[in-house]
Amino acid sequence: MEILRFVLLGLSAGAIYAILAQGLIVIYRGSGLVNFSQGAIAMAGAYVYYEFTVKQGQPRFLALLIALASCAVIGLVIQLLVLRPMRQSSALARVVATLAITVVLQSLAFLIYGYDPLPVPSLLPTGTVQVFSDQLSVGADTLIIFAIAGAVTIGLAIMYGRTPFGRATAAVAENQLVAASLGHSPTTIATLNWVLGSVLAGMAGVLIAPIIFLEPTVLVLLVVPALAAAMLAEFSSFGLTFALTIGLGIASAQINRWVPDTGWATTAPFLVIVIALTLRGSVLPLRSFVLDRPPRVGDARVRPLLVAGCFGLASLAVFTATPNCALALTINFALAIVCLSSVVIIGYAGQLSLAASTMAGLSAVVAAHMSGHAPFLVVLGLGALAAGCCGALIGIPALRTRGVTLAIATLALSAAISSTILLNSKYNGGADGILVEKPQIFGWDIDPLFHGNRYAFVVLVCLTVIALAVANLRRGRTGRRLLAIRANERASAALGVPTSALKAYAFTLSATIAGVGGVLIGFSSTAVQINAIPYFTVFSGILIVAVTAVGGVGYIGGALMGSTLLAGGIGNELLRNWSGSADYLPLIGGIVLIIT
Repeated sequence: MEILRFVLLGLSAGAIYAILAQGLIVIYRGSGLVNFSQGAIAMAGAYVYYEFTVKQGQPRFLALLIALASCAVIGLVIQLLVLRPMRQSSALARVVATLAITVVLQSLAFLIYGYDPLPVPSLLPTGTVQVFSDQLSVGADTLIIFAIAGAVTIGLAIMYGRTPFGRATAAVAENQLVAASLGHSPTTIATLNWVLGSVLAGMAGVLIAPIIFLEPTVLVLLVVPALAAAMLAEFSSFGLTFALTIGLGIASAQINRWVPDTGWATTAPFLVIVIALTLRGSVLPLRSFVLDRPPRVGDARVRPLLVAGCFGLASLAVFTATPNCALALTINFALAIVCLSSVVIIGYAGQLSLAASTMAGLSAVVAAHMSGHAPFLVVLGLGALAAGCCGALIGIPALRTRGVTLAIATLALSAAISSTILLNSKYNGGADGILVEKPQIFGWDIDPLFHGNRYAFVVLVCLTVIALAVANLRRGRTGRRLLAIRANERASAALGVPTSALKAYAFTLSATIAGVGGVLIGFSSTAVQINAIPYFTVFSGILIVAVTAVGGVGYIGGALMGSTLLAGGIGNELLRNWSGSADYLPLIGGIVLIIT
């Protein structure tokens, strides 16, 4: 009886995942694009519903219609104003565009509604219903949500399998040129599917917001299980996707019953799906991957006079800065190091990884626990080493997956590590965090609290050394091999390049670099408080890729410029007195990335 109770509890979560995943399949069928902003669109729909029910006092059904209409408009704008002009761009560029849309929508939610969770009135009845016996009851909303998801699945299967619109969508997905010659407009088909997929996302957001409260980060990350299930169903079968998502919800509920530790309820099903995606992949890509155009890469030529001049000016700024500016420079330099990890893994190796922030957070936690047991430099190295080892594990899917599939796998693994370790009070020290010893280097006190300028200088030195190392990697034999794999993995393997070993190396090195930045960020305060540091969240991994892409993900300067768009850095400090303008930095970064 208890098992059945938890099965029923898992139905609502699985049904919400199903509606989101169905929207992903609709958009993929119409445009051939995996929409990473699906969770953000669901969040937008939930906030519109909240606005009109709570703040405007409108009837709930009317608020639902307005929310769905708003999501339809969002989908229309994304397709016509962002993705249609990018139809000749590479698949990677279009995926990054959906990440930028996620950044923009979440930033708007933070600016308008703040960071606190908001209660939302339920659209559905919340009473209990007796099932099978008087001893087993379940919320009426759970059963209704499950019924809605089932009806949506059946409706979509019929529409795309038996109607002219479904056949036209299939024709456009198969061959746009032939479909256009038969009178079907690929743009119209893609736009209609984007509108429908966005409406489904809005419906999912409205249905789940009353259950988990309204908060931007949680709602945005709902896309992770939906993406994983849709990818496992190959973005084709609505029925299989429904079964997978319902199974995912039920499995999470059962694990939550038997394993009380934080995060395992969501982590274990993710791991199973990632393993399935990895096993189903292939060591070598399809020939179509040769057509993907990777981002441009700089020559990474080191000009000694320019480097010395920039280092001297930065050092002067560090030692003449006020305490607040010194802290901002510290954060900016450390974030630039984390962004450099994206240059290595995405720019040089061509592997779309979204786990940099989680690697940074993991290294900070490990280093904090080691603080007091070893000198600061040793602690820094151990934290980076832990991140590197974890990066090697995250890179395992890259041996058999690539592109969007790899991005989904790394995002899921990042969420799993964050749930089980970073957000677990057994490891992160709870609300007080983990106290760290005052850092010293060979007896030289660099305590950020009293010697913030010294600590900022140390971080600057670390940034300079790592930037030069990344430049040397680009120009060296290993860098040239990574670029060859990025350009044509099949040809590289045919020439004897060890593609698997080099990709594993790139993931390990990238995570190690992110780990150095994470330790330096964590030790900039007296305690490492994971819950209070915004740079270690799963969403920050998306944001880091976004801002690095703004500057140029294949350029070392791209990491340096992109880091200034992250909150807490020097850009934040310069705008601090402009009536909260610093809060707009993520929004500005997202908009600039879309334009770029």
